[in-house]
Formats: sequence, C-alpha cells, structure tokens
Amino acid sequence: MPELSGKTAAVWLEPEQAGLVREIVGELGLRVVGVGSPALGRAAELATDLSPLGRPAAALDDLRQALVGAEGELFILASTGEFGGSEAGHDHVAARAGEDAAALAARRQRGGVRGGAGACVVTFDPLPASLLDVVLPSPHGGATDAERAGVVLGQQSAVEPGGVSGGVAVGVEWAGFVPLFRMGQSMRQAVDVLAHAGSAHTVAVELFSGMGEGGLGARLLDGIDLVTHLLGEPDAVSASYVWPGRGRVVHPLPGDSLHGLRGGMTVNLRYSDGRTASLTCADGSVGGGAWSRRATVVCDGGRVRIGDAGFEWVPAGGSGVDRSVGWADEQAGVRASAVFVEAIARLAGPRAGGNSGWDVPVDWARVLSVAGAALLSARTGEAESPRMILRMARTV
Repeated sequence: MPELSGKTAAVWLEPEQAGLVREIVGELGLRVVGVGSPALGRAAELATDLSPLGRPAAALDDLRQALVGAEGELFILASTGEFGGSEAGHDHVAARAGEDAAALAARRQRGGVRGGAGACVVTFDPLPASLLDVVLPSPHGGATDAERAGVVLGQQSAVEPGGVSGGVAVGVEWAGFVPLFRMGQSMRQAVDVLAHAGSAHTVAVELFSGMGEGGLGARLLDGIDLVTHLLGEPDAVSASYVWPGRGRVVHPLPGDSLHGLRGGMTVNLRYSDGRTASLTCADGSVGGGAWSRRATVVCDGGRVRIGDAGFEWVPAGGSGVDRSVGWADEQAGVRASAVFVEAIARLAGPRAGGNSGWDVPVDWARVLSVAGAALLSARTGEAESPRMILRMARTV
C-alpha cells in the first residue's frame, strides 16, 4: 500500500486483537509508535508485540490523552473500550460525548496522512454508536463549541436543512469506520451489475466475525448501512437478540447503543411498498467463527450475490450466469486482515470519486435510527419504527 507505507501509527486494541492488528500494520507497511489497551496493564506487552523490529512503541495509558498527544500519523482504534459509550443518564452522555468529540477534534487538527488536513482516525467499533451520541443539547439550543468541533469530524452525509438546530446535529461521524461492506472492493465491482439488474426488492445480508475481529455492534452498523443504501429507511424493524453465555446466564437485554454490543441478532426490515430485507449478524462471543460478509440482492432483472472477494450475477431467466474473478476466492473464504487493510488504505489514502452514488458517506441519522429500532425491538418483542427513534432522540 504505497500511500501508507512508512507512515507512523498509534494503536488502541484489546489483547485478543494483537494478531489481526499485527497483520494489518504489516501489510500496510505502517510503523507502530504507540500502543494502548482498555485491558489494564497490558499496554507495554502489546507495544513490544507490535514493534518487533527497531525502536519499541510507546505504551499509552489513557485513550483521550493519547488522541491529543501521542505520536502517529494514523490512529487505529481497534477497540474503543469505554470511549464513546452512552449507557448512562443523558447528562452524563452529553458530557462524555463532548469530551470524546473534543479529543478526536484535537487529533485531526494535528495533521497526518491526509496531506495535512488532519490526522486520520479509523475505528473498528461504531463511533458514534447511538443517536444520543450525535444529539448534543446545550443551554442555548445549539451545539457547544466543543460539541460542534466534534460532531463535524470525518465523513459527512447530507445534514438536514438548518444543520445544527434545536440541539440536534445529524448525519455526522466521529471517525472513519472500517471495514464498510458497501465501500468494499467487490461491492464497487458489482455496481454496474446492480444497476443493470433493476430495482432491488429483496435483500438478505449475513455478517460474521471471529474473536478479535469486532463485535455485534460493528456488524449491525455495517449491514444496516448496506441495506438502507439499497432500499432506504424501512417503515418497521423487528429483531431478536442472542447473548453471550446463552443457557448459562440470565437473558440480558441489549441497551440503546451499539457500543460494546456482543452476541448475535436477526433483523427484519419491512417497507410499506412490499420490499423487504433481513440481517443475520454474529460475533466471536457466540461462535461467529471465521470472518464472512455476504449479501444477496434480488432485483427485477435477477439475483446478485456479493462477498468480500467477488460477486455472482444470475439473470431472471436463470441462464447466462456471470461470476467475477474473485468469486472462487469468496467461496474459499477471505482473511479478515485483508478486508481491513483494503478498507483502511482506501479511507486514509487518496479517494476515488464517482461509483454511481455508492461511494458516499454514511447517513448516520438513518443508520443509527434503524439500529435503535432494532435494539428496541429486541427488548420489546414488537416491531419498532426508525422514525419514532429519531423523534424520541430529538425530544430528549
């Protein structure tokens, strides 16, 4: 990856992610200069593990302080730990969100891999992870200076007319989420086929990760982003949740945030015009196994199956099946590290434009409202409305 080779990086990770991160920084040609971890007392050990040659990386103790002051042109948040969490009361959420946003703002102002525009921060966990993370009230009805600096970081989708208004700032992200299935190499290759296939009406997405490859929250964010890009915002969402330790611990209910979410979920998305979609997601805590992301998109003109390595196109008549060069590799399985490497290189390096509307930022208001509806449905056992979730967030 010539754009990143020789660049310096700081990393924040869990111990079980060391193997994956080692492969990622090695393939990108990054030199690790700082390492920290949510696991107390493990930073020095992980720093030695990730810098086997040359000067050992510095051990980082506090994530917010590291974002502000640690060396590194690229900051990789393989795990966010408590950073970005929003499980407490609303006042605490707003205060913590402001602090986290300010730390990220300070990081980006330092300059880095984007030609001085700001140090690039990539995250394997959802940031933001809930609508409450981007709905930041202040006494004067808008965003505070610190909050405003934070909520406009990174990619931005179209902000609703009026921008930050009434304490609501939507359509923004705190850091670059990777890997995003919609922006993956195989998905970009399948854009022309999907356009030729006609209107999509039935979508099924499966996303699995093994230990250390990201949690359920990340897989849900990724899948919802893809489905809503294909079909738009659903009218109703129904979901069921499988928790780690099923059969051995009391059934816990998911919260209202993707932050720290582990386990498995099935999600059904319904549209008033008869279109439909489903998501099946699971991480290593419930046996997700090896990394795998696949989507089946049924259109008026045929069926397209897409994975991380390639795609298959089956016309409506059943004849003339077309497979990309990478489809055989897709059947054999794809290494998680290869997917992360491609995603980070694309996010941190020069971007290709176009892609017929597919290469656009995440619509965070839409994605997080659908995720919120799924989490609420898993708690209530009823279908929930993303629009209701957005209205509730605005009235908090």
